[in-house]
Amino acid sequence: MNKILLLFVLCLSSYVNCYATTPIKIIQPESWWVGMKNTELQIVIYGDKISDWKMEMNYAGVSLKQIVRTSNPNYIFLYLNIDASAKAGVMNLQFTNGKQKFTQPYELKIRTRNPNEIKGFDESDLIYMLMPDRFSNGNESNDVVAGMLESKVDRSNPGGRHGGDLQGVI
Repeated sequence: MNKILLLFVLCLSSYVNCYATTPIKIIQPESWWVGMKNTELQIVIYGDKISDWKMEMNYAGVSLKQIVRTSNPNYIFLYLNIDASAKAGVMNLQFTNGKQKFTQPYELKIRTRNPNEIKGFDESDLIYMLMPDRFSNGNESNDVVAGMLESKVDRSNPGGRHGGDLQGVI
């Protein structure tokens, strides 16, 4: 009985050491799809000193092209190629740092929608950004703003304030 309990405790501690100490905080995108026209995928991983870890993976149809580490040790960028033979499933990103190890699952999903059924870009995707300063100056009383770097209106300066306002838009 004591041997079984000891074995259980050892297995539990291995599990806790492997998964509870994962430094990863964010992975973007959280998942991806197989069968995409563009086979390249960039995954951004953010976590405490994640660049100190060595990363490997082995998943049929997916190749790791490059790992990019930046001057910020909390980011790495993975560049993958997901070819047409890749199947949907969970690929495991295996991280090691000395004797420490953990596995980060990453899901590849099946594309369920027909690309011909996807709604394209249209007017509902737009936000119109109005730049009132380039319209008429309909209210000269708001032209001078105390503390503003360019406190005066200067329509002769293409990069300067022109004094346009919402009253001028109206």
